[in-house]
Amino acid sequence: MKYAITFFLVVVLAIIPQSVTTATRATQYKPANVPKTHDMPTHDMPKVGTKVAFSDKVALQALIAIQNAKEKGLRTPLPSLLTAQVIHESGNGKGYLVKAANNFNGIRAKAGEPFVWAKDDGKMRKFKKYSSLSASMADAIRIMNNNRFKQMFNERNTYGQALALQNGFYASDRKYAKKLSSIATQYRLNRYDK
Repeated sequence: MKYAITFFLVVVLAIIPQSVTTATRATQYKPANVPKTHDMPTHDMPKVGTKVAFSDKVALQALIAIQNAKEKGLRTPLPSLLTAQVIHESGNGKGYLVKAANNFNGIRAKAGEPFVWAKDDGKMRKFKKYSSLSASMADAIRIMNNNRFKQMFNERNTYGQALALQNGFYASDRKYAKKLSSIATQYRLNRYDK
């Protein structure tokens, strides 16, 4: 038994340095003839499987939803506002309403609309069901065109538009505008407003 343990230790100690050397060489490997386009800065690239990648996906959908709404003659929010709202209301795409109803914007159901029950402000409420993220965004834009939010379209920054939503009681959270503005800043969403 003593010899078996000694033999095992000798084998393990012989293999570990070789594994470390191989791993070190692998991390230092640079293939020849890599095009210069791969020398792009990575700080602007979305990280796969992170909140950044979700925000970029949402921003792209927001741009499409906004373009579609403009073609229908609707006034539209800034892409940064719509994207921040989806990130906030959906819990970064992981919330119950997203999984149960594709409701990314926290929109309540009216009579006759398909719905799911969810807790909001301590009460169970009906929230509208959607077929997709784009359908949820399109409905959010339609709701934002309600007269009680008309001040929103005079604002040219995320905080101003979010404050107009808050003042029009889109959400009951009195810190709604600050939260959306903070998300827009955190993910640099204003770059989509140009």
